[in-house]
Amino acid sequence: SEVERAVQAVVAAKADLVRSKGDRSMGPLMGLVMKELRGKADGGVVSAILKKEIQNILDQ
Repeated sequence: SEVERAVQAVVAAKADLVRSKGDRSMGPLMGLVMKELRGKADGGVVSAILKKEIQNILDQ
């Protein structure tokens, strides 16, 4: 989906931030994704996908 692609792009671009801040990277990344999607996506959906993508990076 468009939301998943946007989340994956932001997380990939900010992978260093995710690695250094872990779960605390959620807020800044959420802001970037919502800006990217210009409010077209539900915050709850974005948040759930973002959590999963952050966890994927931390599990590597």
